[in-house]
Amino acid sequence: MRSILVMVIFASWAIGCSSKKSGQLISVDEPQLQGSWTVISMQESGLSISTDEKMTMKFDEDRLITNLDSRDERSKFSVDLTTTPRQIDITDDLDASDGNQGGNSTRVDARARLGIYEIKDDRLTICIPSSKDTPRPTSVSPDDRSGITIYVLKRVK
Repeated sequence: MRSILVMVIFASWAIGCSSKKSGQLISVDEPQLQGSWTVISMQESGLSISTDEKMTMKFDEDRLITNLDSRDERSKFSVDLTTTPRQIDITDDLDASDGNQGGNSTRVDARARLGIYEIKDDRLTICIPSSKDTPRPTSVSPDDRSGITIYVLKRVK
């Protein structure tokens, strides 16, 4: 019994030590976020954007695959579950061989876009800057903030 207690305490300590360093997001699985989502509305700088084309986002472990018109854009993401609202960092997925995304010949900027998100029932709201130079938003409430994109998604069942 004592050895089980020691193992539980050690596991808790190890998770606490490795989960968050000063100023860094936790790279853990967020079970509520995992899976496929369909974009049902978008706003850019407070203006509604048409969602005529089907756009989906799939969260798979630490990968985000965004699909628009049968074209996949791959990214990596990490989340911080200790903040309110929860924080998400999304970074272009660079091909390890040559530093390009998806084999394209243009160089991409590997800095993360710093966003926030909220999950309520089967709805996911992501608020993220359009530019990597824009600071992290502080609320998911839509307004006329310049350079902020708000995605509202519904879980695919």
